[in-house]
Order: sequence, then C-alpha cells, then structure tokens
Amino acid sequence: MEVESDGVCAEGCELDEFIYDDDELMESAIASPQSKGLIPRYHSPESLDRRIDELIRETAALMGLNEAFVGILLRKFDWRSDALIQEWFNDSAAVLRKGRLPPVVLEQDREDAPGAAECESAPAEPEASDSSLKTPCTSVDVSKKEEAGDMFECPVTACVVPLTETFALKCSHRYSNAAWIGYLDALVTEGPQRALDARCPFPGCLELVTMDVWNRFRGPSAVARLRMFAREQFVGKHLAVAWCPSPMCQQAVELVPAGVSCSDSDSFCNFSAAEVALVADVTCSCGARFCVMCGEEPHRPISCRVIAAWRRKNVREADSVTWISCNTQPCPKCRRPIQKDKGCMHMRCYCQHEFCWLCLGDWKQHSTRSFYRCNVYEQRGGEAKEGSGSGDAQHSLERYAHFFERYRAHNHGQQVAARMQLSQLKRCREVAAAAAGLSPTCAAVQPAADSKGDKAPHSCASESSSPSRPGERGGMTKSRNRDARYSLGFGEDFDWDFLEKGWLQVVECRRMLKWSYAFAFFAEFPESRQKHLFEFHQGQLERSLDLLQEKLETFEPKAYVDRDPADLITFKMQLLDLTAIVRGFFAKICDVFEDEFVAHAVHVNERETG
Repeated sequence: MEVESDGVCAEGCELDEFIYDDDELMESAIASPQSKGLIPRYHSPESLDRRIDELIRETAALMGLNEAFVGILLRKFDWRSDALIQEWFNDSAAVLRKGRLPPVVLEQDREDAPGAAECESAPAEPEASDSSLKTPCTSVDVSKKEEAGDMFECPVTACVVPLTETFALKCSHRYSNAAWIGYLDALVTEGPQRALDARCPFPGCLELVTMDVWNRFRGPSAVARLRMFAREQFVGKHLAVAWCPSPMCQQAVELVPAGVSCSDSDSFCNFSAAEVALVADVTCSCGARFCVMCGEEPHRPISCRVIAAWRRKNVREADSVTWISCNTQPCPKCRRPIQKDKGCMHMRCYCQHEFCWLCLGDWKQHSTRSFYRCNVYEQRGGEAKEGSGSGDAQHSLERYAHFFERYRAHNHGQQVAARMQLSQLKRCREVAAAAAGLSPTCAAVQPAADSKGDKAPHSCASESSSPSRPGERGGMTKSRNRDARYSLGFGEDFDWDFLEKGWLQVVECRRMLKWSYAFAFFAEFPESRQKHLFEFHQGQLERSLDLLQEKLETFEPKAYVDRDPADLITFKMQLLDLTAIVRGFFAKICDVFEDEFVAHAVHVNERETG
C-alpha cells in the first residue's frame, strides 16, 4: 500500500511528492550488512590471535601436518584455508615447494606427530625436483679438542665460546647465543615477511625457527611483535576483515554469515571481492564507520574503485579548477561576494535575493514540485568543434569542475553538519542549565552519572515512544531536574535526541551525495534516459536534504525559553517527521542507485578509473 506524505516544512515547502511503499521504509536508514546475510563481528588483538591459532589448528588437523608448517603454508596462500586444502590434496609436493618446506616433513610428521622428528632419526629423503628444498642434516664440525674442553667456535661471530652458550635447531646447525640474538634481530628489522618465515641461518637450510626459539633469545616482547606481524598480515590479506581506522581503537571488524557461531573458525569465510563489496560499510563497536574493502569512510553504493579513481583525479586536477570553485560566489542580483558558512545550499544576500549556491539560480525555482536541476551538468557555449584540442580540453575541465564543485559542496556540508551537531547540543545544555539554575559544567557532566542511563549527546539513542508532556514553567528545583541537559522549563525531562538524529541523517546523506558525483563523473550511461533518471533522483534527494538541514540550522534553543512549551514539542515533531521522510527517501534512493545504476545499468569508464 502506498502512503503519501503531506508533511510541510517550517517555510511552507510541501513534501507531498515523496511516496513510500510502506511505513517501515521511513524507519530504515542505510541497508545494514545483516540484510545481505552478513553481520559484523569485533575482535580485540587477543581475540584475533586466538582465532588465527584456531584456524591453523583446524587446518593442520585436516592436512595431517605440524601446526608450524601449516602456519607457513597459510601465509603463502594468503590465509585462504579452502584454497590451501584443495591444492594440498591435488599436489602436496607443489604446496611444499611454494612454502619452501622440504618433502621430508611428511615423513617426519608420520614418525613423530605432532612435532617434527630429529634429523638423525629421519628416514631417507625422497627425491625432489628442486634440490634446494632438501634440508642438510650434516652438523657443523666440532673438533675433538673443542668437544673435550666443551668449547665451540661460532662460524658467524668467529668467537670461541663454551658449548653451554650455543644453540642448535633440529638440523644440528650450531651457533653461539650472540649470533642467534643478532640473527633474530636482523630478521625483525627486515620486516614481517622475513620474521614470520624465519629459517636456520645455515645457507640452504630450511629448518623453521619456532616461537620457543624466539622466546628463548628475545623474550616475550619479540613473540608479541611476531604476533602483531601475523595479525597485520592476516587482516591485510582477508577481504572480510579490516582494522578500525579510529586512532583510539585497536579492534578488527570481521564480516561473517549471520548463522555462524563465535566458536566456528569458518567465520573467516573466503568471500569474493564482489560479495564483500555488497556490505562493505560497517560500524565498529567504538562508533567509527568505514568501508572494510578500502578503509575509506562509508560510500555505499559507490564502489571502492570509483572512490580511489576520484581521489587520484582530485590530486592531479583539483588545483587547476581553483579559479572556478572558490570559497565565494557573487550574488546573481547585486554581485556582492558571499561566503558560504553553513551546510545548506539556500543562500540569502544582503539585498534579500535568495538563490542556490550550486547553480546561482533563483531559489523559488527549487521549491514545491519543480524539478531540482542544479545537479545536472549542461555544457555551456554549445558543442565543441570536432578536432579542436583546446575545445576538448576546456570542455573536460568544465565538466570536471562541475562535478568537483558539487562534491566539495556536499563534503563541506557534511563537515558543517558534524560540527553544528556538537555546538547545537552544547548550546542546549547551556540554556537548559541556565533555566534550571545550574552551571553549564554541572549540566554537561550530569548525564554520565545519571542512573537512568541517558546517553551522551554524541551517541545515537533511540527515540522516545511518546514526547514529553509540558509542565509548569519556572520555579523548578534541582531535585526535579537531576538531568539539566534534558530540561527546559518542563516538569519532566526533555529528550534532545531528535536534534542529534536529524544531524546524523544530514551527515549520512551528504556523504552519499558527494560520492554520487564522483560516480557520475566516471559513469557512461548507455541511454540518456538512465542519465536523466539518475540526475532526477540525485536532485530530489538534494532538495529534501536541504529542507532538513535548513530547518536544523535555524533552531536556536534560547528562542524557546520564554515561549509556550508546546511550541518546542511542535518543532520536535515536525523535525522528527522531516527526518523520517528524508531517511526513508535516502534508503530508497540508495537502493535504486545500487540496483539500477551501479550494479547493472551503468558502465564505469575504464580509462578514467585506471
């Protein structure tokens, strides 16, 4: 059943052209990973270590190999256990060659599972196509004299030391403790690849340096560093796992099938890039939102490839269009320069002329039912002459400037919305504190200690099921207003979350819109109808978003101190309705972009994205 909204904004702008299939759509924001069958799971460094150990242990059990060898092989196969196991049963010798492991490890595991057998008791090595894979079993010569005196000449340091100050791996290649310390330190300096694949120092020997050896000579700190190397490599190779980009967070976020339990090591599924890209935007438990695939801010439904290409394009050409996209615009009527200091595109000059910041057109043409066209690129000055190099270059520059200016305008609007969210909530606390007779400091710190569990102003709390009822104005005691941040002349606590929800929705929409211009720059629409439809949806979202942001920016809490409390309730309900309309329209447009344009209908220019 289609429901038509007849909401009207404070300025009288009708919203009756926005139609939704059902009421639930108005409560949905960006499609979550759960809707695609995947959910995010969060891992601390310790949890990630346990998961890696579990993956190695289960893979080793399937392959019948020592866990140390399996760890080497998993790293060679980019931690894709399914690919390793399949290749192992197809051609185990090729797998061992890829991991630089000698074929003798198979016999060693059969003789002395789970650890490798001593070199002296190992059976004869089978013939191998690559002689470099054979582990030498001859010991470094120790003279009779040195044996008699328990002394040993280290072949690395050339120093004679007691045998008690030496060490040898199972291959019997012996070196002094000082040589081992220097060798292991050098491996760490060379980087994770060398440290995680440490072998015996003897030339051509492939004996592994185990964690026990690292712990013996370099202590727990070296083992912890190797663990860190393994975590970094694991996360870097897995498409479905990524570090949270927040500098204060050390968690990794993993995408797993919704039905996978926490104890199932198969949660590290080997997803394809296309599968992960469908749900790449995730939210960490710390609140940070990012793309698992590329680490950028969320950009659904635009692909990571387009985002990277747009970044490169801006680095090369953004300076060339600074004369086009400057920080001021002349008023179309009086020509006075105007600086844009807010996120809304609705500008009002000193001469009272109202115009759009993006296209400089009369703002009246952007309201009520008219087509929002300032997002549409139209070549000026007619078509460039065929074969005219300068004309082509000018057209290319103008086209890029068109999309870059709109990208930058929405990026600026996103940043302004994030700042104004904090500043506006701060003003609300201060005004509420003054109305309650408390200091702003007291009002600011009170919510953290409130037993009711009210969330801080920067968190996204759920809306109340019913609005606060107006009560008596003035004469309130501190005991009646234990949370001064939520009281403004009311007998009951007042919830300011409706402001935060509105600003968060503005931030999300501005983010999606700015990336839509990056996509539009590279997109090659097979039909003009698709291009016009894309621009129509884009423009409608811009128009509805401007209504929401303008309404938020005009709110001033001081204006409601001496007014009827019902006025604030009315404003709250109007803002909640407008936020829900924009949220629903945003979710619907995001799905349309993903299904109709990004995924199927539109081919992205290969030359541009490079």
